[in-house]
Amino acid sequence: MERAINFFELRQELETLGFKDPELGNNLRAALSEDRGWTTVHAFMCTEKEDLQFALHFAMEHGGRRSLDCYDGVINPDPASNWQKTSELRDQCFRSEVPVEEAIRLLQQRLKRDEVNNHIAITPMSRQEVRASLGLPLNPTQLINQNTMNTENLDYLKKNLLNLGFGEKVNDEMEKLIRAKVPEFNLTTEQTYNNKKMDYTLHFKAGEQNDMYFFNRYEANLKNEADPTKDRAQTLYINRGHGVTAKEAFNLLEGRSVEKKLYNKENEPYTAWLKLDFKQKDEYGNHMLNKFSEGYGYELEKTLSQYPVKELNDSQQKENLLRSLRKGNAQQVTIEKDGHAQKYYLVAEPQYKQVNIYDSQMKSVKRESLRQDNSQEQSQSKSRKQGHQNLQEDGSKKQSRKQQVH
Repeated sequence: MERAINFFELRQELETLGFKDPELGNNLRAALSEDRGWTTVHAFMCTEKEDLQFALHFAMEHGGRRSLDCYDGVINPDPASNWQKTSELRDQCFRSEVPVEEAIRLLQQRLKRDEVNNHIAITPMSRQEVRASLGLPLNPTQLINQNTMNTENLDYLKKNLLNLGFGEKVNDEMEKLIRAKVPEFNLTTEQTYNNKKMDYTLHFKAGEQNDMYFFNRYEANLKNEADPTKDRAQTLYINRGHGVTAKEAFNLLEGRSVEKKLYNKENEPYTAWLKLDFKQKDEYGNHMLNKFSEGYGYELEKTLSQYPVKELNDSQQKENLLRSLRKGNAQQVTIEKDGHAQKYYLVAEPQYKQVNIYDSQMKSVKRESLRQDNSQEQSQSKSRKQGHQNLQEDGSKKQSRKQQVH
């Protein structure tokens, strides 16, 4: 019932913005059935001369409700090209407050002026920025004083940091530096996971007009207290406010795999597992990043079904287990072995299409000893041995009776 209410609220919001295609409603309903942190729904429109594509990005809020975070618009001046000539496309990300009619006018304007794509296109534009670009009148109460801080931009950055797991620790310092109009600055913060320390350096940079700030990357450093020479570090990039979270960065540097939504060169979303290769680094000193996409053939749920994991018998516990493993966590589960329920830790291992299993002391356990078929085979073997023993006992009793008769 809650998701149904959420659907009608979002559908009404989209219609208010100008997204009225019935097919979009069907796609939205399907998206609400997913439990991933972020979901994208596509919409298509046509004008007299151009084709347009929109990708609407929905975020999951506390309690499982979804909200429209922003949307991307792409205009194609030559529909006959089937979106192949990417050099002729114009694109822009818009905040959820921008009506689609104004977004289309901005994209058409960029075509007319022959404005090329640049990194600014991935930063969501507010409605007043769109209207300013179009030369439309602004609401006087929404005018930005260029000598003061853009509060909408600040709120957007705070929301990004919260969603990425950095909390509110750096908010005050960030606001102070933005008020001072420092063109570029770094902020440091730290987190502790499983008694291990992580240091983060967050990079912020002002746009060309110094009125908008962007958070596009951060460095994560896993400290090795016993031997600092064995510290592990990686630079991670943020795209449209989405990317590897602070905890997921810890999991990657610990050597585990994380499943994320990524974008290809055509800006199409796809899902892939990520894993750092600690034996190779790129020219910037980052560990090479291995990607295992859906075509690689790793099916986490199917792999888990090979083991007698108690949590798989409850739909909610199963859902939580899958979500935790996809985030790269070492998740504790209950597995029955030799007739006794014991605690183990599972870790997703997409590279080898398996899961790694550890005991309560995080020591590796042979997978074969816990497989469903192995447990059944042991049970059947035990039954065969018992049957053979019974036959031997029966034979001994018969032989004993014969001796007594003789």
